[in-house]
Amino acid sequence: MSWLDQPPPSRLERWWSELKRAMVWRRRLLVAGFLAGSMAFALQALTPSAPAGQPVLVAVRDLAAGSSVDGSDVVVVRRLPSQVPAGVISSLAGLGGRSLVSSVRQGEVLTDVRLAGPSALRGLPAELVAVPVRIADPEAAALVRPGDHIDLLAAGAVTSARVVASAVRVLAVPGAGGNPAGVTGALGGSLTANSSGALLLVAATPETAALLAAAAVTDRISLVLRHY
Repeated sequence: MSWLDQPPPSRLERWWSELKRAMVWRRRLLVAGFLAGSMAFALQALTPSAPAGQPVLVAVRDLAAGSSVDGSDVVVVRRLPSQVPAGVISSLAGLGGRSLVSSVRQGEVLTDVRLAGPSALRGLPAELVAVPVRIADPEAAALVRPGDHIDLLAAGAVTSARVVASAVRVLAVPGAGGNPAGVTGALGGSLTANSSGALLLVAATPETAALLAAAAVTDRISLVLRHY
């Protein structure tokens, strides 16, 4: 019997033939999808992921107060947000060519309060000014760190001690770190510490700054650490 004499396929045969063709095409689509997914996964695995964390500048060596910081003094590293202090410097552009108002240790993260200029008062009320104050007892001044709040007391030879500044914030300790001379402060002047005392840089109102300046002429200035 020739193919011309064969009866036409039944409905069931046609349905089965179409089903087999559909299964073949579905298998081909599944294989193509699997290959595309494998390629995408391989490309993703080969592509380096962006480093996690926030960029910060870290000192590569001990930096003296008054020195100007550049790219050779710091390295950019990434830290988790929980490890990043407030006011952190994230790039070399953030240095702005400014100098340090206090010494920085190797491995320390640079923040704005370490740099001379308006950044020393960043985050504080606009009416405050940065005031250099000479403390009569350098050992007492050595107990203070930037961010501490202190009372400043003035006492003369024949007068009792009086509070001239209450709960002022310490911005910097320029004499710390073994570089007590020629420190450039946030006011742009030369802050010089000597054996008769030690310098602190504090944030105060202009009225309190005037009282401190007057007291410095005739009195010895001492400090009291505040719980804040």
